[in-house]
Amino acid sequence: MGDKKITTFKGGLRVTNKDGAQLLPVPLIPDSEATTIAALKEDFNELLAVLKAAGVMEEA
Repeated sequence: MGDKKITTFKGGLRVTNKDGAQLLPVPLIPDSEATTIAALKEDFNELLAVLKAAGVMEEA
């Protein structure tokens, strides 16, 4: 995860950058209701986009 640090604690998860700035929480993403592989792929790509926008994942 590069310069990110993950700390787990009772009741939650905290992800920070090397300077200690918190990167989570990310915006709420509704549960997938996909009924096809194509729809599941769309939901998964939406999740990846949100994580990248929040700074949790790096862009490729």
